[in-house]
Parts: sequence; C-alpha cells; structure tokens
Amino acid sequence: MQLDYGTAGYQGLSYSRLGTFHQCGRKYQIENSFGLKQRNDSVTFSYGHAVAAGVQAWFETGNMQTAVIECAKFYTMPWDDLGSTSEMRAKKNVWYAIKAVEEFVTQMDHGLIGGLANLKDWELAY
Repeated sequence: MQLDYGTAGYQGLSYSRLGTFHQCGRKYQIENSFGLKQRNDSVTFSYGHAVAAGVQAWFETGNMQTAVIECAKFYTMPWDDLGSTSEMRAKKNVWYAIKAVEEFVTQMDHGLIGGLANLKDWELAY
C-alpha cells in the first residue's frame, strides 16, 4: 500500500520527492511527471509510511487502537526483517513504528508537542 500524498489530482511533495527535486530537477520531472520511478521497498521506507499512516489515523479517528492497527497495516516489509545495520541502529522496524505512534499520541494528549497541540480542536476537511 502507498499513502496518498495527493489531493484532487494534485500530487504533493514527500520528503524523498523534495530531495530528488533538489538533487536534479530533470530526474524529478522524469520520475513524477512520466511515472517512471522505480520504488524500492526498504525497512526505512516501510517504517516512515507506517508511522505516517498511524498518525494520520489518529488525527482522523482520535482512537489509539485504530492508529496502531493502521500503523501495522502500512508496514509492508516482513515483520522479522530488521533491515540493514544502520536501520537496526536507527530502530526502524514495525515495533518501533508502533512505539513512535503511541509516543506521538501520548505527547499530543499531554500538550507536549508545541504548536501541534492546537490541532486537537481542528477537523479534517474531505
């Protein structure tokens, strides 16, 4: 599964897309305008999407259990694959993704995340 960064036909920027744009504008155009980018799954990629899906689910539902389920669902690598040595050192696996979502929700509930605490009163527009 892939998170939808686009809205109403507009393809938004992810961290990796922005990095590609800054490295080489032509490469960015070829990969995104013509759909020629080859996606390589990795533990890091899967971790990032899992955390993003969990946080997004929490903002949509306000339910921790739903957020954890979505986080686990979007982790696309085998759960026993701990990745490369650097990914293991960075603690990027499904268990740390779930922990990151839980920690985010805990900090939001306690108002510890600076300006984001104000978002609790906002509604998502669809």
